[in-house]
Amino acid sequence: MTRFTPLWAQSGTYVAGVDRRLIGALWPAPASVGGAVTAQSGMSVQAAPGQVAVPVADGTGSMLCVWDAPEVVTLGPAPPSGTNRIDLVVCQLLAGPDVDSAAAFTVSGVAGTAAASPVAPATPANAAALAQIRVHGGAAAIAPADITDVRPFGLALSGGAARAPLGASDPFTWFDDPSGERWVAKGGVAGGVWRRAKDALSCKVYRNAAFTAPTGGARFPYDTAVPSRDAYGMFDPTGRVLCPCPGNYHVRARWLLAFGAVGQFLNFNLTMGGDAQTFVKDYNSVSSGMAGWFGVEVSGYMRVTVGGATDAISTWGNASVAGLASIAGSEDRCNMYVQYVGRNPA
Repeated sequence: MTRFTPLWAQSGTYVAGVDRRLIGALWPAPASVGGAVTAQSGMSVQAAPGQVAVPVADGTGSMLCVWDAPEVVTLGPAPPSGTNRIDLVVCQLLAGPDVDSAAAFTVSGVAGTAAASPVAPATPANAAALAQIRVHGGAAAIAPADITDVRPFGLALSGGAARAPLGASDPFTWFDDPSGERWVAKGGVAGGVWRRAKDALSCKVYRNAAFTAPTGGARFPYDTAVPSRDAYGMFDPTGRVLCPCPGNYHVRARWLLAFGAVGQFLNFNLTMGGDAQTFVKDYNSVSSGMAGWFGVEVSGYMRVTVGGATDAISTWGNASVAGLASIAGSEDRCNMYVQYVGRNPA
């Protein structure tokens, strides 16, 4: 039996294999952050700056490969028409242990075999695959759609970079990292990458069509989402906002009406989960001092415990007289803004 000196308790210098044991303990399988492969001109692709942990085939641990500028890889000529080929882009170790040289690894291509129905080649020993490239027969260039991302991810221990982006059709999902930060992603939004919920999860809606305020109390529905302010599809066509995950949300709403006489008023409040007045969260009112346009605003923090239709956020109003017309038609008039601000307290 060999009992090794604890890492970093050594005096003087020691062989790199000691640190490879640490890297291998953290990442015993391939892992990466960055290194996305994209199409360039002709048969060239490039891997963005990144880091890849590559396990050493002899079982002595893993090596951490880092590059800080794009690595260009030129693939071989396309096969004849009627056949296709799948190539790999890999990060591969080239030198043995304890070699102090940047030439100890490369980002390069591995050619597949041309066939009518090609399959990807096996990833070589001492390598981690970053992308599969479909090379069409007779093609003169690689198109973005020909590239399939197969990076292992997981090199970042927390945060959005710790997980692979979602596929184009994947639904909204979320997770909390060890620090308590919430991350969200949805297929087709920002390339499916994970983003901080506090930075990305928000929605602004407004009333575009004409609307007459009711006297008996009813939902004041919104009918339009501002496209640039609803990336994750929180707007519900029934006129509400659906929060896709639990959490604490800040809500701000306003409504403009044309009052016809002195003393007319509107009660206006936020509701959650339904239209019943028992779901009132915050309340405000406006009373006219003359005929003309008057607006009312209400804001507050709303604790969403489930999300979706169960905790749908909307506005409710009750006008003093029938026939009061809303001043609609613009996102700056009758609107509501909902922003995720943090997790619910335990």
